[in-house]
Amino acid sequence: MSGDSRDLLRDLYIQMTLFQIKPTTVVDYEREVFIYEYGNVRVTFDSNVKTSYRSIYFPTK
Repeated sequence: MSGDSRDLLRDLYIQMTLFQIKPTTVVDYEREVFIYEYGNVRVTFDSNVKTSYRSIYFPTK
């Protein structure tokens, strides 16, 4: 992250390094997107939402 060209990721890396900030919850989900181009409307529906506290393991289906 420190070498990434995106300012946001570099700033996040600095904050995580300076203040020892670490993610504690991981969220996994499936997202369905619908876009109505007239009027610039976007609607998203999330399903199969799963969370895991201090772990990156999600059971498979």
